[in-house]
Amino acid sequence: MTETYTFRYLNADGSFSGIAMVQLNDRPSAELSAENLMSKKAALVEIWCGDNLIGKARNARLDTSDHTLDHR
Repeated sequence: MTETYTFRYLNADGSFSGIAMVQLNDRPSAELSAENLMSKKAALVEIWCGDNLIGKARNARLDTSDHTLDHR
């Protein structure tokens, strides 16, 4: 039986970046899909199944090329 999973993508400052809703068979598939659909600019994804937050994942490939570092 499939479940509806909602992926909420957030920026590094916690602001909303995007959302995806998918039908998948299980939690491992949802976790893999959430990470694969994550844009380079999103910092975090929340994985929801219905009203339940079932997981979070940080973006390992976060694109920081447009950010400058402060070397003070």
